[in-house]
Amino acid sequence: MSELIRDVIIEPEAPLRASLLRALPRRVLRLAWPAVLIVISAAGWWGVWLLCCSGAAPERWSQRFVLPAAILLLVCMTVLRHEWHWQRPMRRLLAMLPQIRAGQHPIDDLATIRGGSIDRLIPMLQALLHDLREQQREMASLDHEMQQRVANRTGALERALNSLRQQATRDPLTGLYNRRLFDQMLPRLVENCQNDHADLGVLMIDIDHFKSLNDTLGHAAGDQLLRDVGQLIRSSIRAGTDAGFRIGGDEFVILMPAADSERANTMAQRLISLVDAHGKLLRTIPKPRLAVGIAMLCELAAKDANAAELLRAADRKLYQEKARRRSARV
Repeated sequence: MSELIRDVIIEPEAPLRASLLRALPRRVLRLAWPAVLIVISAAGWWGVWLLCCSGAAPERWSQRFVLPAAILLLVCMTVLRHEWHWQRPMRRLLAMLPQIRAGQHPIDDLATIRGGSIDRLIPMLQALLHDLREQQREMASLDHEMQQRVANRTGALERALNSLRQQATRDPLTGLYNRRLFDQMLPRLVENCQNDHADLGVLMIDIDHFKSLNDTLGHAAGDQLLRDVGQLIRSSIRAGTDAGFRIGGDEFVILMPAADSERANTMAQRLISLVDAHGKLLRTIPKPRLAVGIAMLCELAAKDANAAELLRAADRKLYQEKARRRSARV
């Protein structure tokens, strides 16, 4: 406890003394050194006078006193004039310039600094500072304009790249994904479903009698049927989960991750019924119909569970469905 009392009461005397010394006005300290110089000069003059005039006659003392006094007075006047007309204004100028540059004071405050040659220097400094601020404003304006242009061009470039990506992955006629993206996506989906122990359904779709439609009604009618089928697929699949592709002329594929065989069959029957209803409006015989082959990843043997085999299985189911229809008509 005694040590704590000593630290709190006794020890702060030194910091308090230092703070009091730091509190002295700077102007008094700046004006103190000329007075010290005068005292030192007077002491020096007095010493020289004692050495030179100690043996002189009393009537000659006044004559020998005048010259050193005049020299001392001239030195003091020179020192004071130098301090007042040069050192003091220069200190104010050096202290004010960083503040003006930082924006803490207006440039016109420099006009309050007076003294000697500083008076001719101040207008030139003010002109230079005004030019510097004008250049800074112009640079800031140019930088903002450049950033706007870069942002605009970057946005336009990103939109163009997105458009190119869409063109690179989309079929332009039906709006479905194209064969290129299908070849990239199917192996990834197979791997992801195997890692997640989930099933994957592949619907291989073909339009029966499509060539007959083209020969009877023309290619424009065939293109319109392809667009209609693409629209039916886009409106039937699960958004964000399933994906529809056009992989050939009248061939389509639907990938259904995390779907069972019942959901895949329901999707196939829905599309078949929708296209059948749409085909009734077409004046051609035979009417176009969808043939669908369904393959499920879980139905493949473990050694055959890959993207290529899954696609071949769906293709086999498609041709089996086509053969069944032909035999049914016979």
